[in-house]
Amino acid sequence: MEGDRMKSKIHVILSKHHEKIDDVKICQDAMIKNKDQTFKQLEDFFDYVKKRVEKRCDDLKEEYKKIEAREKRRLRSRQMKLEREA
Repeated sequence: MEGDRMKSKIHVILSKHHEKIDDVKICQDAMIKNKDQTFKQLEDFFDYVKKRVEKRCDDLKEEYKKIEAREKRRLRSRQMKLEREA
């Protein structure tokens, strides 16, 4: 009789222990999923920022080329004017 009560208590304790382990595993899975999702969002954000920076860089290069061409034309025009006056 006493042995049966002891086995029953051990069974209850083990059952509760297994439930807690299962709960921990579920929490760990949720944390891993959340971590993966967070890293994915960060990667997407950094890719977006990188693309914007590269586009801005390209836009600035084009703007610089336009300014450079305009200045070359202005200087050429000025040089031609000076040559005509000389």
